[in-house]
Order: sequence, then structure tokens, then C-alpha cells
Amino acid sequence: MMWVLGLAQVVAAQTPRADILIRNGRLYDGTGNAWIIGDVAVRAGRIEAVGRLPADYPAETVLDARGLAVAPGFIDVHTHIEDDELRQPTADNFIYDGVTTVITGNCGSSRLDLRRYFQVIDSARISVNVASLIGHGNVRKAVLGRARRGPSEEELRRMEALVDSAMRAGAVGLSSGLIYVPGTYARTPELVRLARVAARHGGLYATHMRNEGDSVAFALEEALRVGREAALPVQISHLKLSGPQNWGRTAGLLERLETARRVGQEVTIDQYPYTASSTYALRLRYLLDSISRGQQPTAAIDKYLQVERARYPASTYLMYFTSSHDINSWDGTEYERLGPDAQTQAVLTALLPGIPMVYSGQEAALKKRLRFFDKDTIPWNDYPLQDFYTRLLQLKKRHPALRNGDPCSQFTRLPSPTGTYAFARKKDEAAVLTFVNLTNKPQTVTLPATAAGRFQDVFSAATVELEPQQKLTVPAHGWRVLEKQAAQTTP
Repeated sequence: MMWVLGLAQVVAAQTPRADILIRNGRLYDGTGNAWIIGDVAVRAGRIEAVGRLPADYPAETVLDARGLAVAPGFIDVHTHIEDDELRQPTADNFIYDGVTTVITGNCGSSRLDLRRYFQVIDSARISVNVASLIGHGNVRKAVLGRARRGPSEEELRRMEALVDSAMRAGAVGLSSGLIYVPGTYARTPELVRLARVAARHGGLYATHMRNEGDSVAFALEEALRVGREAALPVQISHLKLSGPQNWGRTAGLLERLETARRVGQEVTIDQYPYTASSTYALRLRYLLDSISRGQQPTAAIDKYLQVERARYPASTYLMYFTSSHDINSWDGTEYERLGPDAQTQAVLTALLPGIPMVYSGQEAALKKRLRFFDKDTIPWNDYPLQDFYTRLLQLKKRHPALRNGDPCSQFTRLPSPTGTYAFARKKDEAAVLTFVNLTNKPQTVTLPATAAGRFQDVFSAATVELEPQQKLTVPAHGWRVLEKQAAQTTP
């Protein structure tokens, strides 16, 4: 008995002194095992010991966690932190939620030069650990740009070399975003070839699948095929079922995943804990670019709206814009792409049924391509378009006819000359009339009887009395936006 006690005293004397000792907590080890009551000793920022530690375990600070959960730092596997690391190196938003490791480079979008990226991360001394995937979209852009075709064998080898370089730099796998340009142009064999490169380095394949709605089952099979043929683990990013028509299919999807796991395929999923998502309406963006280049008529907008409305459930509203981070960096500013139609198209995208987006710098009339993978500054100047965008967005916010999700709000296409586009959005007596002219000459629109009444010009604030069959002039590369509020009733 004396020998055992003496040995215990020697062990205690030899135990390094912990900086922090957490006692009596419910310990969750992160493996899915049941929790146990125990202690955790931390020294120099690292865990020294876990379990029922001796009562005399030496420590500078002892915390009693009785009744509390104690767990390793959480890993957020899908973050898109690029561009925010240097702005907020303390990463308070993650740390306060218990997240100590983040994965970025998801959905096919990452830094291409990951060696340099990791050097920047190290020098910033940010508060969380960072791991990155190599984005298939960036690899494809580097070799094929936005070409809507498959790569040649020589191009595919160059893409493989880029993935290999990224994996050697420390990437944890390959990610894809198959609803985004240019990922949407990739066929499955291309993904398999690149995933095999990641597999050789012990990486995984994380995918924003090609479809998360009606065709989600087919998209899931493609992801599983990539994993099987490339022999690497698969991570399904933000698994969801978009659209009420697909609600109730969860059991079938999960059973398919369980079946794959039962036969030995390593596949996992992640989800975000909210019932919303947001994605760009890129098809409209490219259509409007082609209209300003004279390659498509404005009537093509009608066909687009018809097809898109059928593609998504009624509760879905797409995000419309004239510029975004990707578009600005890769395709050019709105002034490069749209020329004198830049503001005219901003009016159109803000007032069509949907969600308008203004990209950083547009209120400053940004005419500079911002570097995509490096820190770049916006010359803010004097905000020459601040009033322009403010008027549009305030109109969108305040007018009842422009509210998304209101079944009483109606969108009506108005007749207008070639090269123009006109529509009315109405709710009861309230209405907004929008006329845009994408030609280099003034155009005259003849108003139907439904457009009659007293309106106010949103940009000039002038009162306009409209009569049936009245002619309204729209300036070259210009617009007219007229609003009418519902009549106020006297109580």
C-alpha cells in the first residue's frame, strides 16, 4: 500500500503542469461515442490528457465543468472564407460557435495557387485552422476559360497537373460546383480523371452536385460514380431537396447513401441548418450580354422568363444583376460588356420579378476588373451612382407591386418596339411601369389602356398623367420608370 502511494506521488511529481484543467465535464470525443464524465488537461495550447485524472493533477487554472459539455473544436466543412481571412483574422464568428477548423475551396471555387494561399494564411496568424480543397472550376478556367466543351487530352493533362500541384501544396481534395460556369460544362469522365489525381494524394471529392431538385437522384449517382471510379471518399455538399414537389424524397436519398456505404463506398454528407438557398441567375446575365452585343433580340427575355419559371417552383426567386465577383474578374466590368446599356440593364434586372443584387463598387461606377485570387482595392471615388442605385432599391423595397411572393402581384409584358423591353407590375391600384431602350436611338412606346393614370417618374420625381394610347418617349440606351401608389382611403 505504501509502495502504490509512493509511486502515485512520483507520477504526480513527473506530470507536466497543465495550463488549464477542466474537471467533471461531459466529454464528447467527436467519434459518435456516448459521452462520459471526465477531465481534460491543456498545456501550451494542446490537449495533454483526457479521462478521470488524479485529484492532485497539477494545473495553473482549474475549471469545474460539472453539468456542461466538453468537446473538441468543431470542424466547419463548408465555409467559402476566401477574401475574409485578412479582414477578420480573429475569426470571431467561428470561434464563438466553437469552430476551430474550417474547410474552404468548396463548390469548385478555390485559390488556384494554394501554396501561396497557405503562406498568406500562415502570415495572417488567423485564429482557426484552415484547410482547402482545390476547386475544379478554377482549374478548368485556368486551362479552358469559359469554353463550353470538353477538354482535349493535352488540356486534360494540364488540368491534372494543376490538381497535382495543389494536392502537393496541401489541398485535402477536389471540389466541384456543377451548377456553376464553367463546372456545368464538365462531363463525368473529366471529373473522374481529376479526382484520381486527388486520390493519389489521399484526398477526397466534395461536390455541389449537378442538381438538387427534380434530378437530384441522377446527380447523386454521378457523384457516387466519381468516387467509385476514382477510388476516393465522396462528400456531398449541402444535401437538400429544392422545391415543394421534391419534399418527401429524403428517405429515398438517404437509403441510397446507406446502400453505398453498406457495400463499402466511403460517402458522407453535410447540410446547413436553414431552409433557404441563393444562387445567381447566370443564364439571364449571359442573355443580356448577348442582347447588348446585338446577338439576340429583347424578345428572348420573354422566352427566358418562361423557361426559368417552369424550371423552379413558384416560391423560388432568382438573383439578377449586371456584375458579380466572377463576372467582373473573368468577363469584364459591366461597362466593358454592356457599354452604354450598363445602367439601363441595371434598371431591368432590379425591377424584373426576382432579387436584385448590387456588386461592390457599382455605386462608385467601378470600371476596373478586380483580381479574382488576390487582394484588390476598389477606387470608391465620389459614389457617382449612389443615388441611381438607391432610388432603384428603395422602390423595390417600398412598392407593394414589387414584393416577391405576393400572389396578388402581377407581371404583364407591355408591347414595345424592337430593341426595347417594357413591362408593368401591378397589385390592385398600385403599379410600376418599366421601359428600357437598348438601342442607340430614342424609341416611342404606345401605352395600352391598362397603363393609364397618374404616375410619378422615379428618377425625375415629375408627375406624369398617362392616357390610353398615349405615346411615351424612351431615350437611347435609357429608361423610364413610373410608379403609382394605391389610392389612400379616408377612414
